[in-house]
Amino acid sequence: METLEQVNQKENNNLNSLQKEGDILHKDFIKIRTRYVLNGGDYSQQEPKLMTHLSQDQGLIDTYANKKDLYATIVSKIFKKNYWDCMEHFEDGSYNPEGKKIRHIGKCLVLGKLKVMLN
Repeated sequence: METLEQVNQKENNNLNSLQKEGDILHKDFIKIRTRYVLNGGDYSQQEPKLMTHLSQDQGLIDTYANKKDLYATIVSKIFKKNYWDCMEHFEDGSYNPEGKKIRHIGKCLVLGKLKVMLN
């Protein structure tokens, strides 16, 4: 049986290794008795959707109205590529590793811009 100190050390090591790998980690800890639980969630582009609503930018509105991915739409315009070439999966559902990398650039641009705007 592990002591509380051993459990906490393992959890700290896991978090540190995730941070060293460059992952963005939103930490939300809930203390339950003597244990900590990492609680997280995927908010499905809530920040960009809120930005779209507040700005009333027609390009952003059209992206969501057409059920398109905002990050892929932005990088497809920046790099002058086909929309589906900027998605993690092609339209037929097959995996697109290059699209995943390109879409990630769009995600960093959008979320980075939002962070700058909010600070």
